[in-house]
Amino acid sequence: MKAYDFDITKESSRAFMLTGNDLYLRDSVIRSFKSLVPEEHRFFNLKVIEDLRGPDELKDAMSTFTMFDSPIVIFVEDGKFKEKGDDSKTYVQLLSNIPDGVYVVINTDEKLPSNIKKVLTEIDCKIDFKPANIATIKNICLKIAKDLSLSISNKALDTIIQYCNGDIGRISMELEKLSYYKLGKPIEFEDVDLMVENTMDNQIYELSNAISNNEFLKARQMLDRFIEKGVPYAVIRGSLTGFYRRMLHISLSNLKDAELAEIFGVHEYSIKVARTLSRKYTQIQLMDIVKDLVEAEYLHRYGVIDEVTAFKNVIAKLMTKN
Repeated sequence: MKAYDFDITKESSRAFMLTGNDLYLRDSVIRSFKSLVPEEHRFFNLKVIEDLRGPDELKDAMSTFTMFDSPIVIFVEDGKFKEKGDDSKTYVQLLSNIPDGVYVVINTDEKLPSNIKKVLTEIDCKIDFKPANIATIKNICLKIAKDLSLSISNKALDTIIQYCNGDIGRISMELEKLSYYKLGKPIEFEDVDLMVENTMDNQIYELSNAISNNEFLKARQMLDRFIEKGVPYAVIRGSLTGFYRRMLHISLSNLKDAELAEIFGVHEYSIKVARTLSRKYTQIQLMDIVKDLVEAEYLHRYGVIDEVTAFKNVIAKLMTKN
């Protein structure tokens, strides 16, 4: 099941595993399990196994007597379930026969053996950044805002998702920061634009988008802001090189967004926006742009021209490619 659909009060299962790397969703699920145990009982009934020495340790944690009438929640942070042989079978038997009132949560990135995975209920703490799921991202953000007693306009919501590149964990932190800034007043676009730092990746997308649309004045203004903030010319050029290489790879590849996201180590949302922009160029144009960017780096690195000249020359070429 998806983490954003998880409701511990409706679960009959006793053994779970968390997958996916969205920290906000993982923390949200973990908080749900912790909420089963009253604060005053947690010293005894909330257990964390960081070094799993064997099946007996898990068995002891599950069967330890408690004087409190509240659930026992056991978090296993160690991936030694991957051991094969008799231990693996013993783990399966333990996890298949968990006593009433006891919950075991496997919170590790280690790959588990298939026989153990079969007896666990998976909670997927990952968000698919595809167009069909943008509504899901917005709903999660609205829930976070509601928990913080915040009101946020649609434009402000779209902007904070864009600026944070769809990273729910970062959006959560930014909304909390905005709550202190606005003190109960509605959050508008201007607040997000002022208080939330736009990611470098997203700013490079906006710059590339302005260039592809022949909005050269806008592109120049964005470049001026980079320089005013002290971003080195080489960093801007290197970021542009990485972004256009990504677009070229996307235009040449038959892989799905999820597969490309894994290759590049980014969210699917980043692949989506890069794919949209890549359609404004032919493959030949993208190859020429990447060639120009790499050549500018070469000329600067080997002292043929200085950093500023290399940067300005390649930007001038970019503005004549479409």
